Amino acid sequence: MRRTHWILLFVSALQAAPNSTLAQAVQTLSPVNIARDLRSGDRDRIASALSHIPLKLDPSAHIEWGFPDEYLVPPEVSSGLIAALAREADLYMDGATVLADTHPELVIELMHYVVALRDPASVPILLRLLGTGTLVRDALLSFGPDVISDLADVAVSAEAHADHVRGALLALRDAAARFESRLTPSVRRSMRRAAILNLDGVPGRLGSVRERSSALVGAIILAEQLRDPDVTARLVRIAGGTGDPGMAWIPDDVRARAADVLRRLR
Repeated sequence: MRRTHWILLFVSALQAAPNSTLAQAVQTLSPVNIARDLRSGDRDRIASALSHIPLKLDPSAHIEWGFPDEYLVPPEVSSGLIAALAREADLYMDGATVLADTHPELVIELMHYVVALRDPASVPILLRLLGTGTLVRDALLSFGPDVISDLADVAVSAEAHADHVRGALLALRDAAARFESRLTPSVRRSMRRAAILNLDGVPGRLGSVRERSSALVGAIILAEQLRDPDVTARLVRIAGGTGDPGMAWIPDDVRARAADVLRRLR
């Protein structure tokens, strides 16, 4: 049984039988000891520590992971979860290390707990996990438009992984839609810069065609939301640039995607 399913069964049992010995199991480790294990660097101890922290899944919620209403996360446990995810994120980038371990999904499990914290202190580590999908993007946007500048920094970073760049661009698209009336001119400029840099496919910024294409698709999706003349002009160049040496590297399916966006913008 996957650990995530086990967590849900565990929480259900706690709610069904609050006075049982199972309900008391969550108290078998003190917050100090849980935090110690989370910071231990030992993946077995980290995984075990998670079993002492109740977590719930609410598919109807915008961010579906949370803690039971009666559970207040102790500060040391909160910081321990963030620290454990930060370490696990480094291992996640080294896939061979994680896959060879007995806890291949630990980064995902920790992510669920950290997202459930709703703690601004988690923003830096969540930014490092932008390539993992919608959950992290939604969690970051839950902190409001102030996070947009951080997302834009990832989108233009020369060091960021291509999947993180794409994730940042998709988050910027979502932010433009969600916070449209609250975007300052400065924030709009940062979003525009992120789109243009990736639409231009700056040579050498991302190594392979796959990486550059991944970022480019994210920028195309953002461009549709921005509706900026300079950004749209780059879509025209991408969609019809078969004779443009600077656009020769772009795959046909990516050109077609740009053309689709242009049709919707007209």
